[in-house]
Amino acid sequence: MLIFSVTFAVPLLSLAFTYTCVGRRLWLRASPGNADPTRDLTQLRAKRKIIKMLVTIVVLFALCWLPLQTFLLLYYFVPGFDSYQTDEERKVYALSYFACHWLANANSMVNPFVYCFMSDNFRNDQVNEDEGAGHVARMWEKRNPFRILVGKPEGRRLLGRPRHRWVDNIKMDPREIGWDGMDWIDLAEDRGQWRALVNTRAAVKFCFLLGKSGTETLEMLKRAYKDDAMGKTQVFEWFSRFKNGEMSIDDKPRSGRPSTARTHENVEKIRDIIKEDRRRTIEEIVELSGVTWSSAARFVKEKTTEALSSISKDEFRQCFEKWNKRLDKCISVSGEYFEGD
Repeated sequence: MLIFSVTFAVPLLSLAFTYTCVGRRLWLRASPGNADPTRDLTQLRAKRKIIKMLVTIVVLFALCWLPLQTFLLLYYFVPGFDSYQTDEERKVYALSYFACHWLANANSMVNPFVYCFMSDNFRNDQVNEDEGAGHVARMWEKRNPFRILVGKPEGRRLLGRPRHRWVDNIKMDPREIGWDGMDWIDLAEDRGQWRALVNTRAAVKFCFLLGKSGTETLEMLKRAYKDDAMGKTQVFEWFSRFKNGEMSIDDKPRSGRPSTARTHENVEKIRDIIKEDRRRTIEEIVELSGVTWSSAARFVKEKTTEALSSISKDEFRQCFEKWNKRLDKCISVSGEYFEGD
């Protein structure tokens, strides 16, 4: 009984007690911040998965070791248990002992399978490791080691892999690709779409100064810009402005809105407010800047959309995959995960 207690009963009770404490603390832990039904439901599901995994580990420990412990108890306390009269009984005895002993040692083998099937984080990390195993990039000898380690290889493609498998690229954090501290509003203002619009207006003005008619200018724009060419109404509107002496190619202030809604001063003011705290709401921006709610909302929406559109697909996928892993870790610990933990 001493051997049974030391090698089975005490470890089983200790394992059950510690995992019960862990599960109870996890289940009673409240999520930080205000109530959010979607987030709370997701965290509740994550808690249930973790608790099921803990219970499964304890049950498997008991099932794997119980046959061997039962066999040993019968051997020590049942007289004649190890006696056999025929070769068949001897084989049954030997195979029974071997099966019990193998099942006990198999407990360590089944744990990784439990983690794999019941833990999303463990499974995803293992899949990523398997996908990256054996990938050798053939690089030129004079390559920059830093770019090889933190960027997409620019040499020949990966051996044995398709040419466009983005999952084979090195997974990079936004800091590693220079996204942290980037001024998204300045980036949006430099977009090619705005430059193309200004260039088209400049081309209309150039044709006007050359003495071309509106119809001739329209035909030249269609040949040069094709589907992106300015429409007939806009071309003649700009010709009318130029004939009246208005040579600026900037937009006129729109009627029905305050003339100061989109001034350079207000744009700079909103930009500074966002730089101070990127989590500010539209209401806070309106209160601090003094512009109307619709103007602030339109400005933030336009500039954010333009900035996000400038991100390449590969960079977005890399960043999203990194964010998804962090979200899984954060859900697993009920919001108490921070980078570096």
